[in-house]
Amino acid sequence: MKRKQLFRYVQAHKIDAVIYAIIALCLILFIVNIKDFGASWDEPMFYHYSSILPEIYIKRAQGIVFDGYDQFADLKYYGPAYLILGEFLARGLNLFPAFDVIDAWHILNYLTFAMGSLCLYWICQKFTDKMPALLAALLYFSQPLLLGHGVINPKDTPFSAFFLLSIWMGLRMIDAMNDEADTQPASLTKNTAKNYKWYVVIVLCTILTIVDRIGNYFLTRPLISSVLRAISGPEYTPGVNHKYAEKLSENINLFNTFFLCLLVILLIYALLKNSTKFQRYIFWAGITFGITLSIRIMGPAAGALVVLMWCLLEKPKKIIIPVIGYICIAVLVMYVTWPYLWGDPFSRFFESVLVSPEAVESFTVLFNGEYYHAHSLPWFYIIELIGIQVTIPALILSCFGLGLALWSLYKEPKQHILYLLPILWFCMPVFFWLILRPPTYDNFRHLHFILPAMFILAGMGLAWVLKRFKQPNIRVLIGAACVLPGIVANLYLHPYQYVYYNGLVGWSSKIQGRYEADYWGTSMCEAGRYLDSKIDADTRIFVVTYNLGKLLEHCTETSPQFSYSMDADLENQPDYAVVLARWGADGYFFSDMGVIHEISIGNTPLTVIRQAP
Repeated sequence: MKRKQLFRYVQAHKIDAVIYAIIALCLILFIVNIKDFGASWDEPMFYHYSSILPEIYIKRAQGIVFDGYDQFADLKYYGPAYLILGEFLARGLNLFPAFDVIDAWHILNYLTFAMGSLCLYWICQKFTDKMPALLAALLYFSQPLLLGHGVINPKDTPFSAFFLLSIWMGLRMIDAMNDEADTQPASLTKNTAKNYKWYVVIVLCTILTIVDRIGNYFLTRPLISSVLRAISGPEYTPGVNHKYAEKLSENINLFNTFFLCLLVILLIYALLKNSTKFQRYIFWAGITFGITLSIRIMGPAAGALVVLMWCLLEKPKKIIIPVIGYICIAVLVMYVTWPYLWGDPFSRFFESVLVSPEAVESFTVLFNGEYYHAHSLPWFYIIELIGIQVTIPALILSCFGLGLALWSLYKEPKQHILYLLPILWFCMPVFFWLILRPPTYDNFRHLHFILPAMFILAGMGLAWVLKRFKQPNIRVLIGAACVLPGIVANLYLHPYQYVYYNGLVGWSSKIQGRYEADYWGTSMCEAGRYLDSKIDADTRIFVVTYNLGKLLEHCTETSPQFSYSMDADLENQPDYAVVLARWGADGYFFSDMGVIHEISIGNTPLTVIRQAP
């Protein structure tokens, strides 16, 4: 019977089964080849930061404030919600001997990217049928630029994925508001009356515990003193028993925290049990939005899009209270998952908004054959990079879909008001970038979260095309023609998929000296494997920066000696020089040493290895 039910489910959800099967197959292929991918520039520090996050929470639970943020550069200005969620899963994967820490996080990054692709598939179904939505999602999932970042980028890929999740949950929340069949849970009155006293006790205990913490433990501190006096008798003196008091204070704070967490869990359970479907969607949509806020400072854009669509679809007066609840839940989640904010939430949040862009103004960016400062890029920088780093079928379909969306809004604005979502999703961030010109580097990875909007529009374009061709074979050919360029590029560029440029600039193999190539430094891993059989602990290797040295060392069995560009003894020639070919460094450092190996994509060098004569 179960087999029949499964068969019927698959028959009824053929297209869903296709995308799930494709993602599962790609995951298996990725895990088989996981060692091919090197770590990226910031990954070692990022994952080290994630490893101490549990310690930060435990210390805070004991009343101890963590003050070691400075060792992690500017990471305190970015919410660590994704790192918190991923740390425990990464530790679980790290138990398998085949995976180290980097491998475990690469699997999580890839799964997060796949989750974002599924969210895009579900969102597209608000605009098209399932078949065009499937093709749009596969077009997104097969983009070399995004797939490459989906493995090695623990910053922008999770933000894009949770941005998508926030939009999808927000749309589900809006739909649930209109579901009049579920306006009131059937057992609300009965359950509330039956458990009323327990709810009152839980709420009062929660409030009392929170007030105690806010008030510097004005209830628990006297309790500590009373316990110590009872133990020590008349000989008790605060100075002598300071260590005991401090230890007891930490334990009581810990108990207080666990008790508060238990009360909050019980309170949430009670509220969800006695709530409508719409109220539950507000809760879950608020949580996903809060996580998005706690990943990147641009997170508010996700909630702004949801609220704007809500206002356009419903009367603003009708949604005031739900919107307030949605935002309050998101802010609480952001606060809980961002330890740096705990000390002074408002000033530290605005500090994160203002300080983090300033840290990269000194970056130099190679664009169209010229070097620019990160804060003085040409106005067409973002637009041109999107045009040359997205596959050509996706570009054509997106432009076509945009035209269809604008025409539909012009002809029947009320019926197609939701078409504004992908248009604003893409256009507003680009518009603000053009106005504010924030420092931008590593191509446009900080704006990858706007690309899903292009693929929603591409799905609308595909829907129009597929309606003209009813034959299944022709539809399959159209879908294959759209997705195949990305698949071929992924196979050719592996494992450097993110160094993708389309045929408008001559493909990735012909961008030397024109556009950024391996700006993450992942090719250092391949360099480390190449040198591993040639070096020992006494070998002296030059790399440009400490970060790159860590990436190279991660892929070697030995631990050689490293020297860096800031060292004073660079006149002392090293045994090897491993130079990342960024900013022309491969032709600058130790150019008199012979090249013994070059890691490249066609004519585009990524890393050059030189050996002393």
